[in-house]
Amino acid sequence: MTDEGRAFLEAPHNRTTKARAFRRVKREMGYGATAKDVADWFNVHHGSASSALSMLHEEGLIERLAEKRNRFSVYVLPEHVRGRDTIERKHQKGDNSGHVKAAGLRDVMEDALQVMEDPRRPMANIIDTVEEKLRKALKDFA
Repeated sequence: MTDEGRAFLEAPHNRTTKARAFRRVKREMGYGATAKDVADWFNVHHGSASSALSMLHEEGLIERLAEKRNRFSVYVLPEHVRGRDTIERKHQKGDNSGHVKAAGLRDVMEDALQVMEDPRRPMANIIDTVEEKLRKALKDFA
């Protein structure tokens, strides 16, 4: 795994769909994972799973293979490509395209919802935490 992949997993937002998708791709090694796999494993909407995998691919953390599994794209870590054909990324790493911004915003919103759904947190703490996450996201996406 790359240093970037390691850093991504250690980041504080590692409970998002994107982070869980990355972990699942890592666990599946050369077999890889599809959006359907991720959606089924984590009980999330197919669109969320697909967006998470696409964003990881655009960031260069995973590779999208040219092969399909049950009509779905297969994603693997770069070290598990093993000579198979891959699909080129649409944007270069670090590009703040609309697609990457939208996927990142979805992660922030999922993170905020997890905070809000915690019954042990007082409302004032929830508001402060969600506001902090949103302000950070706006700053990151600017």
